Amino acid sequence: MTTINLVSPLNDEEFGVAINPSNLDVGQVLQKARNATNVWDQLGFARRGLFLRKICKELELRREDFAQIVRKETGKPLDLARGEIDAAIEFGYLISAAGRIASGTILPASSETREVLVHRVPFGVAALLVSYNTPLPNYAWKTFPALLAGNTVILKPSELTISSALAFSELFETAGFPRGVFNLLIGDKDTGQQLVSSDVDLVSFTGSYSGGFEIERACAGKLRKIILELGGNNPLIVFPGSNFESLINHAVNSAFSNSGQRCASGSRLLIHESIKEKFLEKFISTASKLKVGTASDSTMGPLISIAAAEKFESYLQQCESQGARVERVGQRSSQWSSCTVMPAVIHNLDPESELSKQEIFGPAIRVYSFQTESEAITLSNGTPYGLTAAIWTSDRELAARVSGALICGLVNVNGPTYGSEFNFPFGGRKHSGNGTQDAGLESIHQYSTLKVVTNFREIHE
Repeated sequence: MTTINLVSPLNDEEFGVAINPSNLDVGQVLQKARNATNVWDQLGFARRGLFLRKICKELELRREDFAQIVRKETGKPLDLARGEIDAAIEFGYLISAAGRIASGTILPASSETREVLVHRVPFGVAALLVSYNTPLPNYAWKTFPALLAGNTVILKPSELTISSALAFSELFETAGFPRGVFNLLIGDKDTGQQLVSSDVDLVSFTGSYSGGFEIERACAGKLRKIILELGGNNPLIVFPGSNFESLINHAVNSAFSNSGQRCASGSRLLIHESIKEKFLEKFISTASKLKVGTASDSTMGPLISIAAAEKFESYLQQCESQGARVERVGQRSSQWSSCTVMPAVIHNLDPESELSKQEIFGPAIRVYSFQTESEAITLSNGTPYGLTAAIWTSDRELAARVSGALICGLVNVNGPTYGSEFNFPFGGRKHSGNGTQDAGLESIHQYSTLKVVTNFREIHE
């Protein structure tokens, strides 16, 4: 076994140590989960929902504790952390209530002597691997529907957010879950690869496209269910006639909230040529008021790690080397750390370059212009990703046409590029996912499969 040092991006200080398990430990966790599958499945949807409700109640009681943990391990502002806890709680209540919704249907048959029932059954053991950017919602989006569907789960959090995962696992002990139903696997990338390569029945992953690609390759030939929610390179498209007063704040938040560490961040700003100068003047003026740093009153916190900060700065340097102009915005707060970076607006980057097409996952937005509707659509669809988009216009017909033409999983009209709510299905296309969705009641269908039972009966005259 090896250890993982837990370092806070708020102050670069180590605040804990976690154990990285051996191969044998991965096998032991899998066996615990496997042994609990029958017990958990036989409880039924309603009783499983009641167990999840206990988790939500306990999470409500510990809301502030969890928010403080998330702030320490991610560096994000406390209000943002609290909002994420609330989102996890609300989603949990939604899924727990779904335990009372009918999970089967009766189908007509060609003979009156045949009764046909279609109902939902679990896959078995679900391996859940999540990213660091929004820890509690990520845990909730995968764990709750997987458990309600009757699977036992093995949650593998990011090695950068282990403390919140440990606190999350304590909720299941407090709620009295049967042994082996919820299992936490602490470790690094190698641990995740061991888990994916093990004999699990379902793999669900939130993270980068490259990580999702590796998972699909590791699962090749295993005939198991794979759920992938991957990255994004999301456009915010601004047409003439947009409401600038609302638009500016939504655009700034799309680009820089959560320090740009969102798969749904607005990392590309597409502006009609006729309003580009006027819009950018207001956008940069508003973005320049962001208070960046680790002080309690900061509106934008640090990135998750020094490595992430270095990668972000390297990306900006590459943009400059290709002739782009990088304009820094924001104000430095009274406290700072090595993980903190100043947000950036990137001008004059070739839209066909690799730097334009890749995901940034940091507080930077690339600016492009267009003259026609078709050009805006081509630019929007011109990356390998297809997660979200935002369209700003007062023309409803234009919004409908462009929304229909965009290749992505979510389109917000006159809103931000992010902001999918807990009861919405969320997933992307192309490099942003494999057609599966997290969140919403539909997520229960992702973690279960259909079983048909027919009953042939005699009819007595």
